[in-house]
Amino acid sequence: MKVDVSKIEGYAEMSAEDKIKALEELEIDDNSSELERYKNATSKANSEVAEYKRKLKALEDKANEGASESDKKMAELEEQIKALQKEKSITERKASFIGLGMTEETALKASEAFTNGDSDGFFAEMKSFMTEHDKVFKADLLKATPRPGDEGGKAPTMTLEAFRKLSPAERAQYSQDHPDEYKKLYGG
Repeated sequence: MKVDVSKIEGYAEMSAEDKIKALEELEIDDNSSELERYKNATSKANSEVAEYKRKLKALEDKANEGASESDKKMAELEEQIKALQKEKSITERKASFIGLGMTEETALKASEAFTNGDSDGFFAEMKSFMTEHDKVFKADLLKATPRPGDEGGKAPTMTLEAFRKLSPAERAQYSQDHPDEYKKLYGG
């Protein structure tokens, strides 16, 4: 550190002994207290910055945790919505299939396969339905078909006495038109 001699009056004209004496008596401003104050202020500022960084990190962690929790809840809600939409689709198709005549079990399997995109499963259920439907249709058709000798049938109820009263031509025609009834008349 250099001493500012301009603060000493007449320093340039002084003898060497007077200069030494003047320098010894010179009071130099000691900046060490100012320097210490700056060091303390810097240290305090650094500790405050560190504290704010710690608080900021804690807030960021909390915000990330909250965002993560929100994301989880959102994902759960989306899954629930998808499940409900799928269930609704299955229920609507099931009702349509029941309207076509399917049993409830077959309609449920067919609608689940349709909704899940399982075309093999869907067509297997449709085949099962069509097979069962055809069986029922044929059985109903056979039940509705009149049989000879039944009421509504074409063959009149014939007794052996009534048959013997017919002319030979009528008997021959009856035996051709109603062979089963003709056999019954003669114990066949």
